[in-house]
Amino acid sequence: MKKISSTIALMCLSALFFLSSCASTKITLSEYSPAAIISVTGTNLVMWQSEKQGSQEDDDSDNVLTGMVNKILDSNNPEILTAVDRLDYADESFRRIASEISSLDVLSKKSVVDSDIYKYSNRSLYNSLSDSTCATGYKDMTVIGAKKARLLIQGLEAKSLVAMDFNFKKILASGNKRNGQVAAAITMKMKILDEKGRVAVNKDYYRQSSQTVLIQGGYYDKDALIEIINTTIDELITAFVVEYM
Repeated sequence: MKKISSTIALMCLSALFFLSSCASTKITLSEYSPAAIISVTGTNLVMWQSEKQGSQEDDDSDNVLTGMVNKILDSNNPEILTAVDRLDYADESFRRIASEISSLDVLSKKSVVDSDIYKYSNRSLYNSLSDSTCATGYKDMTVIGAKKARLLIQGLEAKSLVAMDFNFKKILASGNKRNGQVAAAITMKMKILDEKGRVAVNKDYYRQSSQTVLIQGGYYDKDALIEIINTTIDELITAFVVEYM
């Protein structure tokens, strides 16, 4: 009995040590300040998503070929025309929310994109194959090696690098595509690299907007949906910042 009690006590101590070790690895944004945003990318189109997040049916009705055809035919579609605007908004949103609710300082966009170290940093082969859109002035650096990351951090005099990638979609909140309600459905991949170029955070955040736009006869106010997309971007970035405060 005494031996069993000792074994249980040892197991408890081991568990407590494991939990305390896990707790100590939880990062806070203040540790990575100042940060430099080096990449803000996202999908060109706002495709329909199936009602089940991540379903294989997501692009069945709006595959890539259909999307390209729609892009050519529907040149006045705000969902297409604001592709870069959405990403510029995300860049500004991150800076604003980080300063409002956390102690993370973010270097100015100009100091990053106008720096020689950034200008002469080439995209990786993986990034060059991507068809994502970039925010104004940025390069696609969603994938970056540790050596290049360290050089950027040193050259920019930062303590961390931030890369954001968005998958913009819309989803039926109720009814059907002829008469119903459409909502924004966005996935944000947030990546933080530390001073050694290692990945400190690499996490996906998903949110379906609580606000919706009315669909009548197959038509809906696309400008209104863009406004909802921007609000949802704020909510996603807030969720990230709050988690790592």
